Amino acid sequence: MNKHIELVKKWLANPESVSRKELFKNKESASFAADDVYLTPACTAADAAYWAAYWAYHLHSCHPCSSASYKINLNESLKKYEELTK
Repeated sequence: MNKHIELVKKWLANPESVSRKELFKNKESASFAADDVYLTPACTAADAAYWAAYWAYHLHSCHPCSSASYKINLNESLKKYEELTK
């Protein structure tokens, strides 16, 4: 499994188990990983992992009025990743 997705799922299971700093580092690392595989077959899965990490970070630190749409985006990114890596 993708380490970025694993951290997001860990955070979703227990938000206290992952710090905002860890989520930020995960988002940044996922961005670099997606850049490394740009225009390869792995690109789409890496991109989905990046977006999951991105939304988790922003959901962790968002204003409450944004949280519903961020959760939707996060769940869609996780679903897309799971579909692409079956």
